[in-house]
Amino acid sequence: MKGVFWVMHLITGHLDTDFDSLASMVAVQKLYPDAVICPPGSPDRKVKDFMSRHAHQWPLSKPKRIPLDQVTLMVVVDTRNRQRIGPFAALDEYNLIRFADLAKEYSQTIQLIVMTHRRTTMERADLIYGVTMVEPGSSKIVGIDVENYL
Repeated sequence: MKGVFWVMHLITGHLDTDFDSLASMVAVQKLYPDAVICPPGSPDRKVKDFMSRHAHQWPLSKPKRIPLDQVTLMVVVDTRNRQRIGPFAALDEYNLIRFADLAKEYSQTIQLIVMTHRRTTMERADLIYGVTMVEPGSSKIVGIDVENYL
């Protein structure tokens, strides 16, 4: 079908998927029922054994079956480090840049507040606020007006 763009929503977690990551992916699928659950690599042995008996309840896709150019939403669970999402790391960086650029564009007409620790997103911010611990048990809010700071 010429001109048709397939939309794909993807849910992934970390390499060597454990039960914590699997449960998180299944929970997110309750919010996005059309999304595909796809661990970025082979699950750990216990999850693999479990899924061999229960695959009909929570079908998992393989990374090579995901057309990355058609992913429009990606939810990453139970992961702090982008390198731990294996083949989806490049997509994560691409989507972060795309999100940050859209956020910058939307902030011209609406007040947009983003809570993040991602450098790519913060690099495009006009104002950055954070919380620092001056001394144990004492926090302080700090802010930077990026345009006037540089």
